[in-house]
Amino acid sequence: MSKKQRARKQAELERKKQLKSKGSHISSRYQKILKWVGIGAGVAIVILAVVLGFWYFSTKNVVAYVGGEKIYRADVDRLLYSWLSQLNIQEGDIQVGSEEWNNLWNQMRESLIQEKLALKEARRRGLEPSPTEIDEEIKKFEEQQGLTEDEIKTNLSKQGKTWEEFQNAMSEQILRRKIYEEITGTVTVTAQDIDDYFSQFHKNYDQTEQVALKFIFLTYVQTVNGNRSEEDTIKLGQELIQRIKNGEDFGELAKQYCEDNTVKNKSGDLGFIEKDDYVGAFGEQFQETAFSLKVGELSDLVPVKNGYGIFYVYDRKEPYEAKLDDPYKFHFRQIQLDDRQTAEGVLNRLSEGQDFAELAKSTSTDTTTASSGGDMGTIERNNLKKWQLDALWGMSPGSISGIIETDGKFYILNLVEVKTIKEDILDTLTEKKKTEAWNKFIEELKSQVEIVTL
Repeated sequence: MSKKQRARKQAELERKKQLKSKGSHISSRYQKILKWVGIGAGVAIVILAVVLGFWYFSTKNVVAYVGGEKIYRADVDRLLYSWLSQLNIQEGDIQVGSEEWNNLWNQMRESLIQEKLALKEARRRGLEPSPTEIDEEIKKFEEQQGLTEDEIKTNLSKQGKTWEEFQNAMSEQILRRKIYEEITGTVTVTAQDIDDYFSQFHKNYDQTEQVALKFIFLTYVQTVNGNRSEEDTIKLGQELIQRIKNGEDFGELAKQYCEDNTVKNKSGDLGFIEKDDYVGAFGEQFQETAFSLKVGELSDLVPVKNGYGIFYVYDRKEPYEAKLDDPYKFHFRQIQLDDRQTAEGVLNRLSEGQDFAELAKSTSTDTTTASSGGDMGTIERNNLKKWQLDALWGMSPGSISGIIETDGKFYILNLVEVKTIKEDILDTLTEKKKTEAWNKFIEELKSQVEIVTL
């Protein structure tokens, strides 16, 4: 096999691996979103599809019978494409007819089967919503989507749908929620359940010692240009160290000179590593050097396995043994500023009562979060930067930090919500038990109805 053929084969393997990973990721997100109503959350997306006008299919091929009721291919296809649209999956990312595509399609069909079963049972139990409940659901939908009733009716008309059909769809959405709440509402998690879970999985909450490392590897064994003497390798390494000290970008030099492809492809930035990481590739000296450096310290040229290394540590996490009542998940906002004077002005405006999110939008220099009011989302303790954790650890929800200077930037944090490990485990076990209760309920319904899939 030629070098080009091997390269093409490797590229194809990588493409398949990425698609498989992406399909798994989509499936995982799909399952998580389903949990908020327990069943047929996808049909809420179909409602959105009707209103916003992304209907794709008209085929009436039957793909399943549920107690004699039909499920059409058009419904499954529509649901799948609507979900892909909501998850920002681009056309071509998953090939139609591929294993990933078929798995997702089958999940959508299963969702519609479960929906028909559950809605029938909900009606049997007398859970039909009142006109007032339907009106409230529509009003909530209008607020969430930023649409008026007239705009919804216009979009419905374009799709050949009526307002009554939309009301019926909203009625079914309420029915789904009611039956899910009725089936899962009695789920309880005991203190013993929490203790047992923590005992079994406490290592997931502990923090091992870690350093955030940038690294350049130089080898004298074999380079792209043939063998290079150890003496020339040392000379090159010393030149690179001096260039870094003179202000050249570590990552750019790593991309140009690093002779390990895994490291080179990361621009030399390995992120947080634990002890024993990369020891197989670069030897014990790699670990010893990486964990001996202080934050902000650049190493000399260090002999490692098959060559020499240049190390730079830019953050560190100390070992930590978790306790149940420790803070674990932090939802916070962040304003990034370029100089202290501006930061002090923003902090003064916050102390005068100005809204943090609005100030983040107008002042933060972090372009990735400014538009969302500086919202960083919810981050687990072990995934926070050290300076973020140090600031957030002693804060209470609603409070605002002082000015934090790091890496030439100035930050102000606003803690929105914090959950302890105990609260996180409670959420995890509650969802697990709800899922189990719902699956048991669905299986019981399936045993009572003839289901045929085509």
